[in-house]
Amino acid sequence: MPASVVHLANLTTTWVRAAAVVSAATDLATYVDLSGYEGVVTFIWTGGAITGTGDCTLTDCATSGGSYVAITGAAATQVTSANQVRSISVDTRNVKRYVIASTVVGTTSWAFGICLIGQKKVTG
Repeated sequence: MPASVVHLANLTTTWVRAAAVVSAATDLATYVDLSGYEGVVTFIWTGGAITGTGDCTLTDCATSGGSYVAITGAAATQVTSANQVRSISVDTRNVKRYVIASTVVGTTSWAFGICLIGQKKVTG
């Protein structure tokens, strides 16, 4: 069923990781607390120039300061050239409260940002 205007009005976009240039390392964005979201949320990596490769995955944990574990099936196809976009969607009912978007940059460097799109819980 297509999203209604009401559903689209409740979508929110949040920057998880502002534009960054990472050189041959693992970059962990700050965790996102998904308790304020409902249903499916999507993490989107937007990239610019890249020399080498970029791997995008999600990890989750029940507490913000705990040990994060890879979410099964939450990995995107490897980025291998400039201006590629990758996304990973997860259902908030099937993951733990806190999620980290992890980016592993192989070889040299990648300029990228990460945003989260999802529906906020409606209260009242």
